[in-house]
Amino acid sequence: MRAATLCLALILLTAGCAEPATQVAAQHHHGVAATFSATDAGWLQLMIPMDEQALKLLALVPSRSKNPALVALAAALATAHRAELGRLRDLRTRMALGDTNPHEGHTMPGMLNADGLQTVARNSGPAFDALFRTHLKAHLDQSAQVSRSEETAGGHPSARTLAAALTKSRADQLTALGRLD
Repeated sequence: MRAATLCLALILLTAGCAEPATQVAAQHHHGVAATFSATDAGWLQLMIPMDEQALKLLALVPSRSKNPALVALAAALATAHRAELGRLRDLRTRMALGDTNPHEGHTMPGMLNADGLQTVARNSGPAFDALFRTHLKAHLDQSAQVSRSEETAGGHPSARTLAAALTKSRADQLTALGRLD
């Protein structure tokens, strides 16, 4: 767990995306003031663009894959990711972070960039399926890792609770992807 927390901090600091160490916002939780931390902000600012890029990847599947099980999985994951994005964006709004993407143009583990998306999109059939699965697995693995870090190092109960839900969701999604082998 400590390694995952360190990994998230390192990703945020090396990308220049971490908020200052000051508290971002405050809210009462069980009569105690709970604050949003820089870790919470960094996690949200990473997860939102990761999910947005994943949705672009998932949208390619129906027109490029001939595998009905993969098409069905992509549809289910797209639905789950859209709902997840709604919760992440709501939390971002509560934190008053704005909707800018501090990771724009960055090459990051688990986040498919525009060039990578174009490469995947140029394929179809089994070649597409293989590329899609590789990139989807990378997204699911990395977003699970940063969510586990938020669970242990996050400052606000709402962010940690959402991170825990995402970690569980990613485990289920990775299992479903593995069943397609």
